Amino acid sequence: MTMPAVPDQLPKPGPPRTPVLAPSPRLWQMRCAEVLVAAACLAVLTGTGAGLMAGPAIAVLAAAVVLAGAIPVLWFVRNRFRSWSYQERDEDLIVQRGVMVRRLSVVPYGRMQFVDVTAGPPAVPARHGPAAHRGRGQRRADPGAGTGRGGPAAGPAGCPR
Repeated sequence: MTMPAVPDQLPKPGPPRTPVLAPSPRLWQMRCAEVLVAAACLAVLTGTGAGLMAGPAIAVLAAAVVLAGAIPVLWFVRNRFRSWSYQERDEDLIVQRGVMVRRLSVVPYGRMQFVDVTAGPPAVPARHGPAAHRGRGQRRADPGAGTGRGGPAAGPAGCPR
């Protein structure tokens, strides 16, 4: 084997590095919308209750306090969002997460059998995040559950209990 004469073409030692990726910016927008909608609903309820009991000036003050409370919640949600990162390597997937306690998960592709990337209201009762990984040895929910076609009993929206 002959070595190339140009230093830029020298073989690099070790496997090629893959980039470390962050979650989508759309996820951050969704998290902000969740906090702001929840804060607005709570502000309306608090303002209405305070307005009926103590008058309009107290109602505006109560609603403003609730909306101001959304600022530290947004800061907390921002830190949680920024703490997530992942890296897709040749043989495995690495996921890092955590604000105060950092967690590192290394999942070999050979052990992955199913990745569900659906998110939304049906995923909330099952306590799954945006993606749920199921490896070997874990039970699979029967899609026909609860329909009389056999399988384990299912919870709301067909989610396993």
